[in-house]
Amino acid sequence: MNPGVKTLLAAAGISVLSGLPAVANTAAGIDAVSVFNRICYSKVPSTEAVEKMALELGWNLLVPKDMEAFGKPDDFSYFRGWDVQVGEQFYRVGLTQRGVAGSLAEQFPAFAKGTVTSCTLVLGDEGSPQDVASAMRELAGKEPVSSGVEDGEMTTTTWAGGNEQFKVFLFNKTSRSASGGLLTVTIVSKE
Repeated sequence: MNPGVKTLLAAAGISVLSGLPAVANTAAGIDAVSVFNRICYSKVPSTEAVEKMALELGWNLLVPKDMEAFGKPDDFSYFRGWDVQVGEQFYRVGLTQRGVAGSLAEQFPAFAKGTVTSCTLVLGDEGSPQDVASAMRELAGKEPVSSGVEDGEMTTTTWAGGNEQFKVFLFNKTSRSASGGLLTVTIVSKE
């Protein structure tokens, strides 16, 4: 992890567990939260760091049609996604960036001229929702600000932290009707 990002996240009250193995083995295969930590959480708000990893590891760049789940390209200044294989598991990664607008600008007016960077890892059936939730609690280093919030077919757990320069949000969305879900980190930067 970039030492500056680690320091900023720690100052924002979000724990950064460098001690998490890059790829932890579980009964279900590779620990999805460790993959999320390595690809998204430890890299954003730097889109360049994720893109560099994608190029070095030969990830498959998604075409715009495959990116629809992450939003509309016109809504973002940066809009990329990849299909990634880690061990035997396949993941889809979406990375977006845009200016602060709407309810975020209203909620954090001092950040209105900043940027919002989000990185999402789409999960399959590689781990039980309970194992993922437990590992996300460990990654965040604190209890969530909300959990079990129903959002359509998903249930969302949210962690939040921040300081004068950054607001950090972690989301664990699990499907109520099938396996899988989403892990997302969103960082609102003041500049």
